[in-house]
Amino acid sequence: LVNAMVTPLVRRGIQQIEQLVLRDPGGRGVRALAVSGDLDLAARDIYRARTVGISTGFPCLTTHPYHETDGPPGATALARALTVLKRDVIILADATTLPVMTIALAVGGLSNSCTIVHYPPESTTPSSPITVDDGAREMIESAQPGEGAFDVARLEHVVAIERSGRGVDGKHYSMTGRDISEHVESIDDFILACSAPTGCGSTGIGDGGNEVGMGKVLCNVREKIPLGDTIGCTTHTNNLIAAGVSNWGAYGLVAALALVHYEKTGRREGVLEILHTNQRELEIVEALNSIGVVCGRTQAKGVVDGLEVEKDHFEMIDELSTIVQGLVHS
Repeated sequence: LVNAMVTPLVRRGIQQIEQLVLRDPGGRGVRALAVSGDLDLAARDIYRARTVGISTGFPCLTTHPYHETDGPPGATALARALTVLKRDVIILADATTLPVMTIALAVGGLSNSCTIVHYPPESTTPSSPITVDDGAREMIESAQPGEGAFDVARLEHVVAIERSGRGVDGKHYSMTGRDISEHVESIDDFILACSAPTGCGSTGIGDGGNEVGMGKVLCNVREKIPLGDTIGCTTHTNNLIAAGVSNWGAYGLVAALALVHYEKTGRREGVLEILHTNQRELEIVEALNSIGVVCGRTQAKGVVDGLEVEKDHFEMIDELSTIVQGLVHS
């Protein structure tokens, strides 16, 4: 009876979250990429999974280490939420993303609770060294990632967050149409296998149309997004979460997972512990800034996708928390 009463409330809460993360301060037209109901489906698929793979990485900058601050914080927040839920997490990182995610996981206190592997393992793309301060170097050395093969069969769902996806010509593009393929090790075929009827299931999170998963709405990308015919990712996922900032999509997914957990257990205790916080957001972004990972739009520190961390991103995190707290304590 309790579950029957809670489920409709949870579904409405997730609908609120889905609409909230579509806030579009950058004016990208992200609402045209939204698939209504997919956040709910994604949260339930992932909640059922015992082992979840997470991939991120969009090397859109022209200078080393190439990566931006959108993606790794979202991947870290989702990894942390899943570890709180006692799920196994495997981070699938290509060569340029490995040191970035190693730092992010270390700052998030996840070095010993998540497995990070170089994937695809057959790749020969070198991972260039990143210049770091002593504190960052200590974090990397204390959390060496594994680079061997892992058992793909263990995965029961895969999530791609702000992960560069290939266009119709097989290349990878930035939002401005610049070819960034030389810095990307494609996981598109792997994602398509996961998305097949016999696959483990997949979720994509993106904000511009050129990310893994956007193949599900490719017609809309081509019609509504500037340069969509060129940059549009052709790789689809089973579930697609569009957001004004990809990190927001990941934080929304975390909030939805918290609500599904409340629905399934009927317990308020521990639900809020699943959520991302402003403090963790700031710590992760500052650590990434320290190794040269900056805003993809402005190349500034303390900024993600042109929006200030301590203003716009804190506001989003607070609003997501308010939705969850309001429902759980109603």
